[in-house]
Amino acid sequence: MGDRIAPAVLLTTLLALFAGCGGPPKTTYPVLQEKGGLVRVDVSTIDSGSCRFFSYPSKSGRPVDYIVYKDSAGTARATLDACRTCYRWRRGYRPEGDEVVCTKCDMRFPLDRLAEGTGSCVPISLPAVVEGDTLVLSASDLEEGARYF
Repeated sequence: MGDRIAPAVLLTTLLALFAGCGGPPKTTYPVLQEKGGLVRVDVSTIDSGSCRFFSYPSKSGRPVDYIVYKDSAGTARATLDACRTCYRWRRGYRPEGDEVVCTKCDMRFPLDRLAEGTGSCVPISLPAVVEGDTLVLSASDLEEGARYF
């Protein structure tokens, strides 16, 4: 029994470590590079009412994670994988059906109303332009978003 750690002690220690660093590490998302100051996302593979997560390698060295989604009408939009309230915990959102859920406070956001947000946990919208099957984001907007990561 001398070298064994009780499971409850181990679990408590791991939970304390995760709480101190903002939670478990986030998933790594596909990285899209900028070309000519723009980041282009092919949205033809994203179904209406669903989303995909991506990452942008900012000049600060911090990856900027963002969500590209289509509402139920098929309109493509983008938001940072962060909000102005919970960003300091660096946990972002997780997809659940036609919603994203804040992994810090569990606020739920239907994709159809994601651009509006609710309460104090509001995903940070990214300006974007749709060109056919491509959603075009400005690299400078993503660079500005690096402060939330």
